Amino acid sequence: MLLHDPHVDMSVRDKSREKLLESANAILHLTYSLFSTNYDIILLDPVVVVSLKPFLPLPLLILFCKWCWYTAAYAFVQEMRQAEHNGQTSQAAALRSQIDVFR
Repeated sequence: MLLHDPHVDMSVRDKSREKLLESANAILHLTYSLFSTNYDIILLDPVVVVSLKPFLPLPLLILFCKWCWYTAAYAFVQEMRQAEHNGQTSQAAALRSQIDVFR
C-alpha cells in the first residue's frame, strides 16, 4: 500500500489501483476477524516493534494498526468517490459500509 497509494489513479483500472484495493480488502478481512473475537481492541499497541534479525541493535519500528486502518479506509473512500462519479450507487453504498467498519 505504501508503494501504490501515491501513484494510484482511481479513474483508471491499473496495477497500482488493483494492488491498493487488494491490500485494503485484506486489512478489512483481518479487521472483521479481529472484531469477531472477544479481544479488547483498545489495548492494541499502535506501534509494533519488528526486528529483521535477532539481536539487531536498532529494531525496525512499524506504525501498524492505526496506519493500516487509515490507509485501507482512505483507499475505500477514493474508490467510493470514483463509483459515485461513475453513477454506480450500489457499489458506492457497499464501499460506504466497508468504510464504516473502520470508524
